[in-house]
Amino acid sequence: MKTFLRLVWVLVGLALAAAPAHAGDITVKDAMAAPSPTPQSITGAVYFSVINQGDKPDHLLEISTPAATDAMVHESVDENGVMKMNMVDALEISAGATVELKPGHMHLMLTGLKKPLVTGDHIKLNLQFEKAGLMSIDVLVGKVN
Repeated sequence: MKTFLRLVWVLVGLALAAAPAHAGDITVKDAMAAPSPTPQSITGAVYFSVINQGDKPDHLLEISTPAATDAMVHESVDENGVMKMNMVDALEISAGATVELKPGHMHLMLTGLKKPLVTGDHIKLNLQFEKAGLMSIDVLVGKVN
């Protein structure tokens, strides 16, 4: 019975995570957090797509979450064969464009995790956009493609 109930909650979580969030001309969809590799992990990664359906650019200025002490956008870059992560101060979402945060590229880095990210759990993210304003999204922890 416990296994069945856990499966039901995971399916409900998947349905919630699949639901896009909207604020102004901005839509955020497909938000997923990677599970922590160990119980001692203090960092985590979140991925999602940001769509600007407006005719003017917008910027993601600030991110916060009760799940970690800090959250910031990082871009993975190859510098002479060495992979590095550079912080992105204000993520621009051009008019009519989609920006994808995905593994190996741009991603949201969580530092100072308050507890490990466990498959099936959810975390809340607060995204502050320059024009669209504040958007809160629910992020499912699970396998990231």
